[in-house]
Amino acid sequence: MYNKYDIADRIYIARTKKRLKQQDVCKVLGIGQPSYSALETGKRVLNVDELFKLSELLGVSVEWILGTDGNNNFTNEERLEIEKFKRYIKSIREM
Repeated sequence: MYNKYDIADRIYIARTKKRLKQQDVCKVLGIGQPSYSALETGKRVLNVDELFKLSELLGVSVEWILGTDGNNNFTNEERLEIEKFKRYIKSIREM
């Protein structure tokens, strides 16, 4: 089973590595910023069309986004960024 929070982390990391803003991704996906933000916070799941568009835009495999490629090795910098992002998301959920 896929963990929507792990997927959200992967999308966030891939987007920031490409130095894309959420608005840039929204244009490609054809969705509003609140809807995209919900993807990165794990409050909303990807549909198949979004998954393939994100994979192409971000230059990562569908398997990587889903966490099924067996390559779960983030760099230390990426791990720190993920932890920072998780703390931020947790603070939002607690509001």
